[in-house]
Amino acid sequence: MKKNLPWILLCAALTICPGGPAWSQDPDPSQFFTYQGELKLRGQPVNGSFDLTFALFDAPQNNSGGGNQVGETIAINGVEVVDSRFSVDLAFPGIFDGKSYWLEITLNGEVLRPRHPIKAVPLALYALDGNQGPPGEDGLTSLMVTSPEPEGTNCAAGGVRVDSGLDADRNGSLDSGEVDNTLYICDGERGPQGETGLTGPAGPQGETGPTGPTGPQGETGATGPIGPQGPEGPMPTCTTLRLYRCTRMTSEGPVHLMSRQLDCENSTSGYTYTREWWVDIPQCK
Repeated sequence: MKKNLPWILLCAALTICPGGPAWSQDPDPSQFFTYQGELKLRGQPVNGSFDLTFALFDAPQNNSGGGNQVGETIAINGVEVVDSRFSVDLAFPGIFDGKSYWLEITLNGEVLRPRHPIKAVPLALYALDGNQGPPGEDGLTSLMVTSPEPEGTNCAAGGVRVDSGLDADRNGSLDSGEVDNTLYICDGERGPQGETGLTGPAGPQGETGPTGPTGPQGETGATGPIGPQGPEGPMPTCTTLRLYRCTRMTSEGPVHLMSRQLDCENSTSGYTYTREWWVDIPQCK
C-alpha cells in the first residue's frame, strides 16, 4: 500500500523570463516565466534531486481534485532542491488570456496540494521595436499556513490543516480574509494494540529503609498451661495451743470466755468458770 508523505509547498513566486528551455514547438518567449518554490517534508528542509510535473487548471483544487486541465503537462526531471528552494522555467503557449489559472505540481508522482493561483498574465519584456519599458510591479506572494487538525469531522484520526492564499496586503502573513483554499492532510487510522512485551529482569535489591514506629499494644494472649509441681519445701516446726471454753452464770445470762487455764479461773476478776470444751490451735514456725 502506497503511503503519501506530507510534502508542503510553502510559497511560490512567478517572474517573467525572456528566455527558457528549448521547446519542440518554439513557443512565444512572452509566455515563459520562472516558477520559484520552497519544499518541506514534515516541516523540515529538504535537499536533493526530484522529478516535477506542472499543469494548469481552470479551478482551485479541493480534496477530490476539481476543474479542467488547460494545456499540456510539463515534466522536468532532476530538479535540484537546495535548502528546500528550487526554480524552474515554464511556458504554456497561448494559454494566458487574462483569466485566472491554478498551477498543480507533482513531486516524484505525488500531487502537492493545494494548487497555486496564477492571476497575472505573463507579458513580453521586449517589443519588436522601441525602448525597453520600466519593470513591472512585483506579483503577490502565495502563502501557506499549516496548523494541527484535531480528531473530528475533517480528519477522523487528526492531521494537518493547510490554508493558502495570496498576501494581498503584503505584510508577510496570511490573514483570515486572504485564505482562498483549505485542505486537510489526515493521519491514518490507528493500528490495533500490540502485544504486551516480555517482563524485564528484576532490579537490584534496594537499601533497607528506616525502622518504623512501634505499633499499638496487642491484646493479652491466652493463659498458658499450669506448670509442673515444684519440690516439697521443708517441714515446719509446730506446737499446739489448747484453749478452753469457760462459762459462768450471771443474773443477766451466761458469760463465756476462752482460757488457757485448765480450771477456767479468771485471775483478773476472781470469778470461777465451768469448763465446757476446748480447741487445739497449731502454731508452726
